[in-house]
Amino acid sequence: MSTSKQCFSVNGCNTKLNETRKFKLSHLALAISQSVAIASTQAATLTVNTASEIPSSITCSLRDAVDSIDAGAVLSGCVNSSLNDFGVADTIQFSSYFNSPRTLNLNAEGEIAITQSVAINGPGEEQLIINAGGASRIFNVSGPDDTVNINNMTLINGSASVGGAIYVNNVGFFTLRDVIISGNSASLRGGGVAARDVENELVIDDVDFDRNYSHRQGGGLDVDASSNVGVSNSLFFENQALAQVGSSGGGGMLIHASESIILNNNVISQNTTGGDGGGILISSSSGTTIQSSVISNNAISSSLAVENREGGGIAFISSFFSRIEGSFIRDNTSNHRGGGISAYGSDSVYIVQTSISGNSAAFSGGGFYGLGTPSIAIQTSNISGNSSNLNGGGLTIRGGGNALSLRNSTVSRNTSNQLGGGLHIYSPGVLMDLVNNTISSNTTVYEGGGMRVGQGAEVELFSNTFTGNRANDGAGIFRGDQGAVIGLFQNNVIANSRSGPDCGNADGAPIVSSEFDWVEDGSCSREADGDPRLGSLRDNGGFSETHAPQPNSGLIGAGFNCQPTDQRGELRPSEGCIIGSLELVVEESGSIFVVPLPGGGSVIFEL
Repeated sequence: MSTSKQCFSVNGCNTKLNETRKFKLSHLALAISQSVAIASTQAATLTVNTASEIPSSITCSLRDAVDSIDAGAVLSGCVNSSLNDFGVADTIQFSSYFNSPRTLNLNAEGEIAITQSVAINGPGEEQLIINAGGASRIFNVSGPDDTVNINNMTLINGSASVGGAIYVNNVGFFTLRDVIISGNSASLRGGGVAARDVENELVIDDVDFDRNYSHRQGGGLDVDASSNVGVSNSLFFENQALAQVGSSGGGGMLIHASESIILNNNVISQNTTGGDGGGILISSSSGTTIQSSVISNNAISSSLAVENREGGGIAFISSFFSRIEGSFIRDNTSNHRGGGISAYGSDSVYIVQTSISGNSAAFSGGGFYGLGTPSIAIQTSNISGNSSNLNGGGLTIRGGGNALSLRNSTVSRNTSNQLGGGLHIYSPGVLMDLVNNTISSNTTVYEGGGMRVGQGAEVELFSNTFTGNRANDGAGIFRGDQGAVIGLFQNNVIANSRSGPDCGNADGAPIVSSEFDWVEDGSCSREADGDPRLGSLRDNGGFSETHAPQPNSGLIGAGFNCQPTDQRGELRPSEGCIIGSLELVVEESGSIFVVPLPGGGSVIFEL
């Protein structure tokens, strides 16, 4: 296809997403075993030997082969080379005629209807191009309990109301593997592929969705009411869902009302929509896992959107459980909220070992926005360089009944134009705990450069490092009015604020702190502790960058009732730990390392 394969893979450039595109995963074992079963128990075998659609008694076209299997008898010039009966696990293969690249232009009959179980094993993405010429869909797949596999070909210029290239409806198993889906369109949904009521398993593996268009939803892929949905090793590039009318979106893909969704090792890049989910929209679904994937440069486009929308990279709307692991969410944009990710009215979201960076939102939550989602947990992740025009440059959590846990993560270099440069937590019922985090170099104009908490939200902090943040008031932490509570309960650092005091309060009520917290200017109801002598933000081991105290820092050994591990997962002593997120001391020159021992004391290494 015309798109160059730039490598974004989190697993390195020797995977499918580089030029070879041949690395395979075996995560979806049931689907793979189903494919093997078709190959090993095949009954009828028909061989396509022409790219022509003209009926002939001496040639077998793809349409002839599919019609033969649907009819249970050979038609035109097709031959059943296996001599077995039809209807068990039939296969269509291609002759040596396709050793040279061929283009099959669909005739006036339009789409090819598949109503029986079949494996169509094409000769390769470059060897067979099926072109619908914008006049029809290419494949229409239907039939209860059927198993259909389509492999190794390119499908272009299909057009339909639903499923521009392929429409799958009411089947048992469907697999699409090693296929390019390019330049197709749908007037409603599924510009490339639409699938509905796949009863047992829908598998998409090593498929490129390239520049497909839907007028409403699912620019590349639209899935509805299906079970066990797996998309792996695939590329979604420059697809678009216009989505200006009704509830819709998903520039790259939309998955709705489905179960057990696994999106693994995919690149979702430069897709656009006027609705929710510039890259991915998951709605009213349960059990979603996104892992080892890159979601980048997707957008809810202001030029397309007629309403305020959610989730430039990913939107979870009214979904049950969603997990993002080992992924990059970067450089996505939203015309309203959640530049990187938005979770709206969903049950729970869990994010681990993921980088959320460079995203932007026109309103709130540059990196992440959560509204009405009871449980949000972010662990061992990096939220950096995001921005919003209003509040919560890095992260915004809003709405009653929420519980947020942020652990072992770094929130750095985020910006907002009003409140909460790094984190903005507000609304009654929000209970948040921060443990072993680095909140560094975030900026906002008015309140809470590192974090702002307001409107009755309650936040508890243990072993965090707030440093280098900037705001007119509460550069490190700001406690807003209306009953907000911030408890600095143990071993936190708030220091090196670039403007304004380390802490700020809307109504003068103090922020609760302990004698084992370190507040440089004493603005959190404590006496001033002075300069903690922290090193710069850099790689000190672990998933994300941190600030290590220098050897003469007063933080060393001053902690009490310590967390069992630090931000990197390294062990801490139970007493006398280092205050802050990191149990490591580094000379800024990099030549001296002071490592505290679990039982007290330390060991100094000089290189």
